[in-house]
Amino acid sequence: MSEAAPPAPRLAEVQWTWRRLFSFSLVAACMWLVRAIITRADDPGVQKTLGLALCGLVALQALLYVAGAMATDIARIIEARGRTK
Repeated sequence: MSEAAPPAPRLAEVQWTWRRLFSFSLVAACMWLVRAIITRADDPGVQKTLGLALCGLVALQALLYVAGAMATDIARIIEARGRTK
């Protein structure tokens, strides 16, 4: 009779509420700054440069938010494959 493998431990990074709060707050702040730049700046060059920089920051934050959760899942998959061999 074979014993069942113990369940994989639930990693804290996947459940981390503060990571989500930080990510959502940063995105909201950047979107607010983009709005402020569009409504207050008169120079189109300034609007374009700062707007694109803030949109890039939002994209980077979204990538890191998603990649952080995926990294823990990938580590769990690799660990599970190592246990079955």
